[in-house]
Amino acid sequence: MNSFMGISDNKEEHEKDKIYSNDILVDMLSTMTKGLQTNNLKEFKTFIDNNERLKDLTLNIQYKYNVSLNIFKEEKDKVIQVNPSNIFTSMMGAGGEQSQNMATMAEMTGYQVFTEMLDNDELLKRQYDLLAGSWPKNENEVVLIVTEDNEISDYILYTLGIKDQDELKEIMQKVQMGKEVETKSSSYTYDDLLNLEYKLVLPTDMYKKVGNIYTPIQTEEDIKNVVSKGMDLKVVGIIRGNEEATSTSINGSIGYKSELIDKMINLINESEIVKEQKANPDTNIFTGQPFDALSSYDKNLDTLNVYDFERPSGIAFYAKDFDSKEEIIDIIDDYNKKERDNKREENVIRYTDVVGTMIGSVSSIVNTISYVLIAFVTISLIVSSIMIGIITYISVIERTKEIGILRAIGASKKDVSRVFNAETVIIGFSAGLMGIIVTALLNIPINIVIKNITGISGIASLPIIGAIILIIISIILTLIAGLIPARVASKKDPVEALRVE
Repeated sequence: MNSFMGISDNKEEHEKDKIYSNDILVDMLSTMTKGLQTNNLKEFKTFIDNNERLKDLTLNIQYKYNVSLNIFKEEKDKVIQVNPSNIFTSMMGAGGEQSQNMATMAEMTGYQVFTEMLDNDELLKRQYDLLAGSWPKNENEVVLIVTEDNEISDYILYTLGIKDQDELKEIMQKVQMGKEVETKSSSYTYDDLLNLEYKLVLPTDMYKKVGNIYTPIQTEEDIKNVVSKGMDLKVVGIIRGNEEATSTSINGSIGYKSELIDKMINLINESEIVKEQKANPDTNIFTGQPFDALSSYDKNLDTLNVYDFERPSGIAFYAKDFDSKEEIIDIIDDYNKKERDNKREENVIRYTDVVGTMIGSVSSIVNTISYVLIAFVTISLIVSSIMIGIITYISVIERTKEIGILRAIGASKKDVSRVFNAETVIIGFSAGLMGIIVTALLNIPINIVIKNITGISGIASLPIIGAIILIIISIILTLIAGLIPARVASKKDPVEALRVE
């Protein structure tokens, strides 16, 4: 960004008698190139497969492969592309700068309607409620995700072909002409949505052989023919985020099992176009010519989405809790240290702690607030301890004659001191217990209010261990506060104490 804005650490000094070029673009490209990082995930996957501790610390380890999911919906006289969504691109036909801007924005965000689900069925069922149908059992079965209000955005409805995309183009045309657009909400039964079916087309099927080269299919007839032979996908269930779940793991609107990607990779590797490219590693099957400097054998395989299961494009760890996350990071750091010590810098893993990045700034704010609260609590504890000491001392003064009687009948100084210490312990226990009861009762309305405001439940809680520790702290503080008055009471002369009225 600094390069793009013309901010450079290496500004060249020159006279102002001429016009000089400011190499912003070159600097920006150089900066981006320096920031590029690669990971040897094949070696790292081997390490993961042999590390049982990593598996114990995670709810799921997800291996990602950048396979393109070309998904279509067959209509009576046409097919529409569902994923990756091209709804804004198709709207450009309606004309206007706004539709073009939206198409550019959609392309930049790269929103995927279809998202791979975690392999942990137990976790998914804790995060989501099944509203209708069933959970996917096979690779060609998917689930539709709705909001907590049982809603689906109109963007998704148009993208999935539930609403007619031609209707959206007409709306765009009216907007461009300055006409008023009337919107009306739609509703669908569970059966309507459970009957949705789509076609998955392999990236390798998007090419056809012409002579001795392969070219992308372009005609509508070719696309219809390829789509008709595609893999069937069916919506078998409708799910909604559980109210008790603090977060959910599916980012899109349609969730599919990882087995779908596995099957795609196998089918891609078995396709004729891939076999032909592998059989002719020196010839570009898209041009029929030897590879040049701008293209390579590996790039062609990437274009065709050819992947080896042992060489994923990304790995995501879903830790069981924050402590597990920290231990996972330690394991990765130890792995990196070992690789560096063995002079294998190419195997060092560069990773992103997503949760750590998200909570980093929040943690500093929370810590600051916590320090302020701790300061107030400390002051209140000091004041309360002083008050307990004063109250105990007043009790000693009021019971001077009682102290004298105790001493007269044979009680020692230690016995008198123990009486007042026992009283302060009882006071501390009673106060701590009352505080715990009040806190437990207040947690109920606090959680109700917070849930209504934020949708997060159970945020205020008092663990049993924490309650016991707080009671112990209360007893210790009152005991310490009563030590001096108890010592004063033990030192009173019994004769003088008996004379007090």
